[in-house]
Amino acid sequence: MVLGTLETVKTLSDIASNVATITAIVVGGIWSYRSFFRERVRWPKATVELVMSHRELTSEWSLLNVKVKVHNTGKGLMRLTSLRVDVYQVLPLTGEKQKELVDQTLKPKDGLVAKWQPLQQGMARWGQNGQKCEPELEPDENEEFGNDFIVPAVLETVYVYVYIANEAKRSRRNLGWTVTSYYDLKGKAGGESAVNVIAGEPAVNVVAKEAA
Repeated sequence: MVLGTLETVKTLSDIASNVATITAIVVGGIWSYRSFFRERVRWPKATVELVMSHRELTSEWSLLNVKVKVHNTGKGLMRLTSLRVDVYQVLPLTGEKQKELVDQTLKPKDGLVAKWQPLQQGMARWGQNGQKCEPELEPDENEEFGNDFIVPAVLETVYVYVYIANEAKRSRRNLGWTVTSYYDLKGKAGGESAVNVIAGEPAVNVVAKEAA
């Protein structure tokens, strides 16, 4: 009688242990599944490349082209709602910036970059005010956006700031990615590129490199 009772208890214990193991596996699987789709699919990931070039048009004006290349490296659909390109004059220094340089206020103490002279801005918004539908990039797809700026031929160096809105986090105001780079307008023509990896959070500055 006692032996039968012990065997029954052991059997129930084994069953409970198996149930606990299966439950742990199921819970772990659900957590992994949700984590994967939240972090790997819901939030877009991409590689952004800036390709900048210039051409002298006349003795007074040059063409500056800023091409933004976006490659969807994530596992989900990536939608773009807006893209902004800001061009700032670095060299030659304006009279105002020369004074700020002397006064040591050109770069704010609580800032990361200098306050360069705003020159021009390019803006593209999709799916708003009757404009064409927003671009959609499937996983491993590419898209590029060209921006032309007519700038003074005396311009030597510019600072370029690019902002790409994160449609997946549209509910959070002004959340997106930023890519920045300096570019020298040397000679009558030239070009270089800068690459930066973005992964669902605002990107860091990049270092320009010579284009192949």
